[in-house]
Amino acid sequence: MDQCENQSVIAFDTLYTTNHIQILKILLPLVDLPSQKKLIILIKFLELQYALACVNRFPASGPCESARAHPCSDPAPDIIALYEQIKNFCTPTERAMFEQLSNMKRGMEMYEEMTNMMKMFSQLDQKTGEDAAAGTDPMELLKSMLSPEQQAMFDLFSAS
Repeated sequence: MDQCENQSVIAFDTLYTTNHIQILKILLPLVDLPSQKKLIILIKFLELQYALACVNRFPASGPCESARAHPCSDPAPDIIALYEQIKNFCTPTERAMFEQLSNMKRGMEMYEEMTNMMKMFSQLDQKTGEDAAAGTDPMELLKSMLSPEQQAMFDLFSAS
């Protein structure tokens, strides 16, 4: 996890827990197994009880207003950044879905970049006319600078 991910989790935990609950969490591995099970339930109950008290204490604006102003938060995070933050908590199926979405987004970004490059080469070709006279196609020049994967995408989008 990077620093922003840790800060988001820590900020939430700080809002909805107390020092006493944290102490119980630290003591949890030190007690025997039957006691651990009871202590886990007690910790979760205390967290719920404290969270409800906090929510009732801030009915109008909510306690998470300060979390929204967090320097790492982005008003509209892109799917790739979102995936990077939550991937460690996802099931394999959810990871596959996010991978698919992020691949689609990367593909659209590549298409936009290629479209802009094609427009630029087209304008350059219209201005100079030298490449056309020499028989050099600017699109082929662009394609030669791409990786095989990008060339396939280039062919796919230039055909449509």
